[in-house]
Amino acid sequence: MDTYYNTYDIEGNFKRKISSDRVKSDLEENEYLQGVSCIVIRDGKILFEKRSNTQDGSNLMDFCSGHIDNDEDPKTAMVRELGEELGIPQEIAEKVTKLKYYPLIAEKRQTQKKWFMTFFYLQIPNNLKLQLQESEVKKVDFLQIKEAFELIRECEELQFPYDANMEEMLKQLQVLLMEK
Repeated sequence: MDTYYNTYDIEGNFKRKISSDRVKSDLEENEYLQGVSCIVIRDGKILFEKRSNTQDGSNLMDFCSGHIDNDEDPKTAMVRELGEELGIPQEIAEKVTKLKYYPLIAEKRQTQKKWFMTFFYLQIPNNLKLQLQESEVKKVDFLQIKEAFELIRECEELQFPYDANMEEMLKQLQVLLMEK
């Protein structure tokens, strides 16, 4: 089955379907894609992926993230990405918690994509062995929460959009972790 992405206008109204292998060439300036991203926590630390694929994010650090394929809902897409990229079993990945949803613009390596992103978080067991999808993830590192968000603010080798309000998400994440 071919994979496609839905595109949307700035108001979030559906515009059209676009083939995943044509998104770079066929995406119009006023079109937004839908994506998901997850802050994975283990032993109180945040997981960062070093991307290995040859797409725009190659060799950049990122959270586990990806496109919403076909007609998936955001949670289903996030569960799929956690399984594909990190080998997290479905029964654990389904425990993701939504943090935030908003439009943003990602600029990387002379390309710009506009997104409606849904951010999640997931706390995984300390003994869970990750199985990295080598075509997308070169390695993972776990950083303390405060250190992770300082890195996000200061490092140019990250895939994070500049307009993402990471401070707000950090505060929300800290509250959620204290409730657990």
